[in-house]
Amino acid sequence: YGGNVGIRYGFGGNKKKAEEEREKKEVPVERFKEEAVEKKLVEKRPVEKKLEAKAIEERKVSLYEPIELGKTISIGNAHFAYGKAELSEGIKAELSKKGGELKKMKYERIVIVGHTDSTGSDIVNNRLSERRAEAVAEYLIESGAERDKVEYWGEGSKKPIASNDTKEGRAQNRRVEVTVR
Repeated sequence: YGGNVGIRYGFGGNKKKAEEEREKKEVPVERFKEEAVEKKLVEKRPVEKKLEAKAIEERKVSLYEPIELGKTISIGNAHFAYGKAELSEGIKAELSKKGGELKKMKYERIVIVGHTDSTGSDIVNNRLSERRAEAVAEYLIESGAERDKVEYWGEGSKKPIASNDTKEGRAQNRRVEVTVR
């Protein structure tokens, strides 16, 4: 598949302006496919799921390993109290070390994304995931990361890495991921 999807109406008037407006409204077909998968309108095939999970896993490193450009550090739920965004003392110590490492590195961007399990409403989960990502971002900045190179957001329960049907799976889905690029 490829190309764009769009509708063009011609009622006269400024042709150049109409063309610019049409270009703004065109949306790549790939975006519709991604949104359909995210909204579970279209289910990914098992092979696609396995390949995607493998690719994500290959990019992850332990919180306790040195930072590598392009690798993702996953901070699990054990470092946050239930329903809270405050960092545990253990994670603060590790993030302080990461801040020291960042002072010595050349990087373009630090991307911090919060995730939750599917328990609770989307509104609560979205806000909680964002607050947790913000807490990690602020602590990394206090520890040496450059503020203008840090971005964060929350995904809520939209991108699980495990089933939300089990306690263990839900625990894996409650995480904050940090990627240094």
